[in-house]
Amino acid sequence: MDADEPATPRTCILCAKFSFHAGLDAYSERTPGSEWIAWCLQGHWDMSGDDEDLSEEVYRRNLLTARTCPDFVAAPLPPTS
Repeated sequence: MDADEPATPRTCILCAKFSFHAGLDAYSERTPGSEWIAWCLQGHWDMSGDDEDLSEEVYRRNLLTARTCPDFVAAPLPPTS
């Protein structure tokens, strides 16, 4: 690890500008539910469970955008138990 690199790597899930919706289960034919979706509020990326082009590599690359992102703002972390 580089001396200038923080102990916890910067990832988008630790950014205040990260947003996520877990999706909804289907209730019936008329309410089919929805897939999960995650996005950057600054517009750097977005992805969802129904994105046919989403791969593990793209998912990781998107979440690691924070390493060099000029818009990164650290989100308050919840307490650990």
